[in-house]
Amino acid sequence: MDKSIFSKNLKELRTNKGLTQKELAKILGISTGAIKSYEIGTREPGFNTMVALERFFGVSGEFLKGESRNTFLNNREKTSDILDSLIEQFLLFKEEMRFANTKTQSSAVTLIDALLHIVISEIIRAENYTEQSVSDLCKIIKYYFLLNEVGQHELTKRSRELSILPQYKKNAPFQDKRIKTETLTITNDFGQTNYEEKTSLKSIPLRLYNEAASAGLGNYLSDNYFDIIEVDISDIPADSDFCVRIYGDSMLPKYQDGNIVFVRSLPALENGQIGIFVLNNDAYCKQLHIDYEHRQTRLVSLNQEYEDIIVQEFDTLRTVGLVTGILT
Repeated sequence: MDKSIFSKNLKELRTNKGLTQKELAKILGISTGAIKSYEIGTREPGFNTMVALERFFGVSGEFLKGESRNTFLNNREKTSDILDSLIEQFLLFKEEMRFANTKTQSSAVTLIDALLHIVISEIIRAENYTEQSVSDLCKIIKYYFLLNEVGQHELTKRSRELSILPQYKKNAPFQDKRIKTETLTITNDFGQTNYEEKTSLKSIPLRLYNEAASAGLGNYLSDNYFDIIEVDISDIPADSDFCVRIYGDSMLPKYQDGNIVFVRSLPALENGQIGIFVLNNDAYCKQLHIDYEHRQTRLVSLNQEYEDIIVQEFDTLRTVGLVTGILT
């Protein structure tokens, strides 16, 4: 907020109504000292006081903070039209809800309630937005419903990861350690030399699952428990999505106890590929063997001391992804 513009506009609005600072303070239910401090620019009004000022003077917060009167009036007319349209949409929504089942009704009102809370708390009250951020939020919601269940799950997890990482939080200091700058020497056909700086990421954040995949007897792999680690981009195999820590020695000599492996999210693997699997809620790092003739699926260890795990008829097997390499 530009305090000087706000102070000038507030004083002008007050004097135009022929009010003293004491009279305005009494109308708003605040102290005269508060009005004085607003008009000399030593304090800013809180949310409730700002709303009271807007309602009393019939102006917007934007106008109080320095927006021109013509711009304010044009925006108010545009906003009024959108609100009228929104009311019509709510009436249509209410009509459509009559024909929806109970589950759909519950989901719809839950989403609208959550969005309204976000709009009130983050946009109206905290003014925690830009025009671009509002546009991007609308796009994210639209994209979410274009994804299948797996894609929606990945988008949600990725959003959570970004909210945890300090370099992506608002007002966070820039993380120079993640940036690599190279100076390129370029010589043209005339023998002239120019220098150009090339900037690129040298590391990126990846999920490392805390509950390891067992290369032995099995262990539960949960989507809810993971750390975020920074990995040098040159060490990451192509198309890797996250990391998993391996426990046990059943995949010796290729994978040892404690190794961190890169994994590419895939719903299914080809015969003979090594991946991360969840069998009846236990996670394994194994090689997939499918016997099409006998209709049998086995999870095979590279260490010959371990027997194959045969997937039975009523077992639940889920492929988490393909192991693409080891973090060294």
